[in-house]
Amino acid sequence: MFSENIEIIKQSFLEYKGSGMYLALYFIAILYIFLKETDKNIKTFLGYFSIVTIFIILNPIFNKCIDTFINVNVYWRMFWLLPVGITIAYAAVKLIQDRKENKEKVIVFFSICLIIMASGKLVYNKENFVKLNNWYKIPDEANIIANAIISENINYRRVMLPETLVPYIRQVEPYIELQYGRQPISYNDNKLLQELKDGNVKVVTEYCKANYYNFIIFDRKTVLSISPEYFEYNMFLQTENYDVYKLVEK
Repeated sequence: MFSENIEIIKQSFLEYKGSGMYLALYFIAILYIFLKETDKNIKTFLGYFSIVTIFIILNPIFNKCIDTFINVNVYWRMFWLLPVGITIAYAAVKLIQDRKENKEKVIVFFSICLIIMASGKLVYNKENFVKLNNWYKIPDEANIIANAIISENINYRRVMLPETLVPYIRQVEPYIELQYGRQPISYNDNKLLQELKDGNVKVVTEYCKANYYNFIIFDRKTVLSISPEYFEYNMFLQTENYDVYKLVEK
């Protein structure tokens, strides 16, 4: 009955936890607060609140109840309700304060700093940031594709494309009409998009020709069932990650 909700919670938790080290520090901090904290208000907020919130978020009944209000793809944001940073910081400060000698406090302070640094990794790396060479501050490929399409001397520009390009194309040129926009629901509900991602060229090209979409963009990782050129869509542009096809004008 709740198998789908349990799977959503499981996937969301895996996306949120990362390596799991900070969550481990978080639970250790909660335990330390329960053992050492004498202020009931602090213990209630950082201790009991955290435990109750965790049980609510991991409850498939709760997930099912809010299913109509929140996109399943962003359920991991519910974990943001947990005061992870505050709890770890408070427990660390209390641990330092509980040391009697200054020497011990210094040692504990630097030990905590090392543990926190070793538990994560620097976010300012090539995995998360790339150098952009356009004024729009969007991926260079999206900028190149949009400018190439708009430079064509044609009456209209309608495009079927992967969702990875949707947020960027219209920022460059508002006159490019996309088959769909940024959606509040899952992209999985767009059947034509799934056909595009599956490489079902015949279905995609037939729809695009019937509805006057003169550009089709495939992710280069997609294995195409047949070349779009058999359906009068010739190669127009290739980038590192995308193949752009244009309908042959008659």
